Amino acid sequence: MAVQQQAASRPAGVPSAALPIRRREASLWADAWRRLLKNKAAVMGGIIIIVIIL
Repeated sequence: MAVQQQAASRPAGVPSAALPIRRREASLWADAWRRLLKNKAAVMGGIIIIVIIL
C-alpha cells in the first residue's frame, strides 16, 4: 500500500525564505493591560478605589 505525501502549500518557484512569517509582537504587559480593559467590572473597581483614595 503506497502512501502519498503532499508538500506544504506555497506558490511554485517562490523560495520559503521569501515568504514573510507573521508573528504577534505583544509584550506581557501590553497583553495584561488589554485584558484588564476588557473587564468592565475591574475597570470600575479601579476607578472607585482611586476616587476613594483621593
